[in-house]
Amino acid sequence: MTRTVSWAVRRICTFSIPTMALLLGNAGLPPAIFAAAASQIASRTGTVVIRAVLVDSEMQPRPVPFHGLLLVSDKGDSVMARTDADGRATVRAQAGSYTLRSISPIRFQSSLYHWSVRVVVEPGGTADIALVNDNASTEESAAPVGGDKGQLRVDPAAALFSRLGSGVFRIEAGLAHGSGFLADTLGGVIITNAHVVENAEATELFAVLDSKTRVRTQLLARDPDADIAVLRVSPDRLSGRSRLVIQQALEGTPSVVPGERLTAMGYPLHQDLTITTGIASSVRAGAIISDVNINPGNSGGPLVNVDGQVVAVNTFGDVSQGVGPGVSGSILISRAGPALARAKAVADSTPGPSADLLPLMPKDRLRVSSLKAYADSVDVKKYQDLSDVKDGPFTVTIQTPIETLVAIKAHEKDIAKDRKKREARAGLPEAERYSEVREFRDWVEYVGDQTTPVVTFSVLPNIGETGGSVLRRIMLSPSLRATYRFQGDVRGVVVYRNGDLIDPIRGGHTPVKVFQEDRWVSLKDVADQGVYIFDPELLRPDSTGAPPSIVLTVRDLKSPKRMKCVELPPEAVAQAWNDFEGFYEQERPEAGFVKANAKLVRKRKTAGTSGFLSDDCSWPAAY
Repeated sequence: MTRTVSWAVRRICTFSIPTMALLLGNAGLPPAIFAAAASQIASRTGTVVIRAVLVDSEMQPRPVPFHGLLLVSDKGDSVMARTDADGRATVRAQAGSYTLRSISPIRFQSSLYHWSVRVVVEPGGTADIALVNDNASTEESAAPVGGDKGQLRVDPAAALFSRLGSGVFRIEAGLAHGSGFLADTLGGVIITNAHVVENAEATELFAVLDSKTRVRTQLLARDPDADIAVLRVSPDRLSGRSRLVIQQALEGTPSVVPGERLTAMGYPLHQDLTITTGIASSVRAGAIISDVNINPGNSGGPLVNVDGQVVAVNTFGDVSQGVGPGVSGSILISRAGPALARAKAVADSTPGPSADLLPLMPKDRLRVSSLKAYADSVDVKKYQDLSDVKDGPFTVTIQTPIETLVAIKAHEKDIAKDRKKREARAGLPEAERYSEVREFRDWVEYVGDQTTPVVTFSVLPNIGETGGSVLRRIMLSPSLRATYRFQGDVRGVVVYRNGDLIDPIRGGHTPVKVFQEDRWVSLKDVADQGVYIFDPELLRPDSTGAPPSIVLTVRDLKSPKRMKCVELPPEAVAQAWNDFEGFYEQERPEAGFVKANAKLVRKRKTAGTSGFLSDDCSWPAAY
């Protein structure tokens, strides 16, 4: 989630899980509204075709493969792209003016190359952009260690990364994430940005300390004005981890001087722990402005000097003019003093958080080729009745990587039916035909979550006509404008498997705003949706193939005294589990795979009739 304020300074803060499915058929609005919206979106987009090539000293063109790029609009919105093995990339974007810039420099021969190129996207048009020597910015690359031609080129920042990296953590706050670091003070507390954690409840704060360790965190103090927050985890999980020293500048002595070399560490976008370097451009009263490249997800991470001392906390980016890559802003670490003082008082009087290990996002991935092959062969209709489960004010959607790709294929088939006929008559080769699935390439695992083997439950508030609106149109005239509102508002979701509470890998709720007003419909409302991610083991059937009972309990802000509960249909649970059959055979053969059969649970009592959570929940009438 990228924060934008009116004076166009963009906070590089948290990065949310995509929720594009929210209004695609689940909201309950008249189909005409969705059709009009889709038509408007299509008419406002264009294509950017990129080719990156550098000419070497022997005048031979060399493609630039796997180079990360950001297409940044004048408003600060961005779309990520990465060149393929031939140095090519294609991006779809809304019409407007953009800056195409490198995420990080590419080392080529004796120099570092990076680009910042202006791009204009026309509605329905194609902009061809060549990234070459002439429009690149360059700087001398670091000399090889020892001066030998065959040795690696190592920047001094690599030593800092090796020494300090174990003390930089990923901070998860509901559906969003940022970065934080273990400070060498108060016995070891974590410093991050206040805006990283401000929208999450206390039960939704976690820290990923390394690839095997995810634990609960406790918020000790938050200073919104300085944008500093102090957290702690169980000291049992901190043994052997680097504690970053906070710089103590002498009074009257600047903590950093312009031109000083600085290094940032954190968890940007969908990436693991990442390091970027640059120089201080200017030092302000409370912040350092630098050219160190930081992105959404970097917020809260440390900015360190060449001695490894933390001089600032990475916080925001200034891209207000939309020209060039912009600059980064980091709040001076000296501003953390008040928050640390409050944190000490709370820590001394409050028990610490649990040291229990929590589930982690799987590191293995589904194979893109297998996903595509399955999506091309499956009967789309068998998914349509299983993906959405309606329960009063909410709709629960069950999503797997395969279901997502099948939905894309179905959407593509619906909107491009006539286009595909024209392409076939014209004899266009398959590679040149319209395809939304083509973007799923082998490198997609590095820039998103689309191939992560997880099951996601999205709890979406339904939209319906208000009682007063219905009565008014019945009594007066059906041609009066209808007033719609969200029927539910998610404040939390708990998931049970066969009656046992299961912790999600990630989960939380986030606001959804809708403003639609015309002659026929008025919809102006905001409500939260919930998104909760689990390992597919949640769906594993018993040894006979009978799927488990999966119950979701939803805390609704509109009726907080009693939770809404729904048991997912066995057919939906079985289908979602069976989607992972190829993954288990290829990547987890040791775990074994038993195919689920929903017919085996037809005589099982539903949770709503068995007395389960009867004192806490209101169940659908069907139970």
